[in-house]
Amino acid sequence: MGIIKRQSIKSTIVIYCGMMLGYVNLLLLSPLILSPEQIGLTRVLYDGSYMFAMIAQLGIWGVATKFYSYFRDKKNKDHGFLFYMVVIPAVGFTILCAFLLIFKDQVAGLFIQKSPLIVDYYYYFIPLIFITMYYQVFETYSSLQYRIVVPNFLREVLNKALYFVIILLLLFQMINFKSFVNFYVLTFGVSLIVLIFYLRSLKALHFKPNFRFVNPELRKQMTTYGVFVFFGSLGAFAVARMDVIMLSSLSGLYFAGVYSISYLLGNVIEVPRKAIAQISVPIISDAWKNNDIGKIDEIYKKTSINQTIFAGLIFLIIWINIEAIFSLIPNSSVYISGKYVALFIGLARFIDAATGVNTEILMNSHKHYKFNLVLLFSMGVLTIVLNLILIPILNMYGACLSVLISILLYNLFKFVFIYKKWNIQPFTFNTLKVVLMICLLVFVSYFIPHLKNPILQIIMVSVPTIVIYSAACYFLKISDDVNEMADKALFKVKSILRLKK
Repeated sequence: MGIIKRQSIKSTIVIYCGMMLGYVNLLLLSPLILSPEQIGLTRVLYDGSYMFAMIAQLGIWGVATKFYSYFRDKKNKDHGFLFYMVVIPAVGFTILCAFLLIFKDQVAGLFIQKSPLIVDYYYYFIPLIFITMYYQVFETYSSLQYRIVVPNFLREVLNKALYFVIILLLLFQMINFKSFVNFYVLTFGVSLIVLIFYLRSLKALHFKPNFRFVNPELRKQMTTYGVFVFFGSLGAFAVARMDVIMLSSLSGLYFAGVYSISYLLGNVIEVPRKAIAQISVPIISDAWKNNDIGKIDEIYKKTSINQTIFAGLIFLIIWINIEAIFSLIPNSSVYISGKYVALFIGLARFIDAATGVNTEILMNSHKHYKFNLVLLFSMGVLTIVLNLILIPILNMYGACLSVLISILLYNLFKFVFIYKKWNIQPFTFNTLKVVLMICLLVFVSYFIPHLKNPILQIIMVSVPTIVIYSAACYFLKISDDVNEMADKALFKVKSILRLKK
C-alpha cells in the first residue's frame, strides 16, 4: 500500500498544479489572444477527439481495469495483456476513420452553417483521436502498474505548459492561428511519446500474447463487461462533454467559446468530490467483499456531508464573486453573458457532490454495476435530446440546463435504487443545515457594497464568508471528520504559539 499512498499524494499535487496552469491558460490568456470562436474550436477539437477515442477503444479501458488482475504475472509478462489493449482500439480506430472519411460531408454538414471553422479543421480530428485514444490506453496500463504520477503530470501539467508556450508564440505573432492549431495537436502527441518511453523504462511493455490463457469463460466475461462499459462510457461523455459539441453545431463556435469559459468556473466545484470519492473506493470495495452494508451506509453518509460542505463552500465563493471574477477575465464584456452557465453547472456539480459516492457504491457491487452503466447511457441519450430541444431556444443556457437536468435525474435514480435495494441513503439533518447556510450567505452577499477594484472586492466578500461558514460548520458539528481536522489544526497552532512564548 506504500506505493499507492505515495503515488496518490504526488498525483493530487500534480493535478492541482495542472488546474492552476489550466486556469491561467483558459481564463487569462485564451480570452486575451483568441476570439470566442477560436476558443470554441479548440474545445470542440479536444472534446470531439475524446468522444471518438472513447468509441474507438471499444470499452478496453474498463475491461483492463477489471480483468488485469487475472493476467498479472511478471514471470510470464502478464500473458501479453498489453497486446489486447493495443490491438482492440486499433480495430475500433480503423472502423471509426473509415466512417469519418466516408461520411465526411454528412458529419461536416452538422457544423457548416453555424461553425464553418470546424469544417476547415475537420481532418485534424483523425490524428487527435489516435493520440487521445492511445494516451488513454497507456495511461490506464500505467495505473495498473501503480504508476499514476507521470501520466497525470503529462496530461495535467506538460500539455498545459506546452499550450502556454504556443499561445504566447501566437501572442507575439511568431506563428499564425493555423500553426497554433498544428502545435496544439502536437502537444498531445509529445505527451503520448513520453508516456510510452516512460513505460519502456519500467520494462512494462510486453506485447507478445498468450492466446491459450484466455479461456472461453474468461473471454465471455470480458466481452460482456466491455459492451456495458462501452455504452456506459458514451453516456458519461454525453452528459459531461456533448454540450460544447452540440452548442457549436446548433448555435455556433462563438457561444461554445463563451460557454467553455463559464463552464470551467462552475466545474471547479467537482474537485472535492473527485478527491473524496477516490479515497473511498478501496474502502467501499472491501466493504462489499465482506458484505458489510453498515460500513457502506456509514461511508455513504460521511462522504455526502463532507462533499456537501467543501463543494458548497467553493460554490458559494464562486457565485458571490461571479461578477468580480469575470471582470478579471480579458474581454470580460464578451464572457460575462455566460455567468449563469457557471451557476447551472455549479449547481449540477453541487448536487453530484451532495449525493455522495452513489456511483462508487454501484460500480463496486458484484451484481448491480450493470444498472449504473445502463442508467448512465440512458442519461447520455436524455442529454442529447434535451440539447436538441433547449439549445435552439436558449443557446448556451439550454446546454447547461440540459447538464443540470441530466445530473439531477441521474443522481435521483441512483438514490432511489440504492435505497430500495439496501435501505440506505446519504442525507441527514446536517445536509439541510448546510444548504440553508449557503442560501442565507448568498442572500446576505447581495447587500455588501461593490468596490471598483475586483481583487479587493473578492477579498472583502470571501474572507468573512469563509470565516462565518467554517465557524458555523464547526460549532453546529455538521461533520465529525471536519471537526476532527479543525481540532488537529487548532492544536498545532496552539503548540506553535506556546513554543514562541
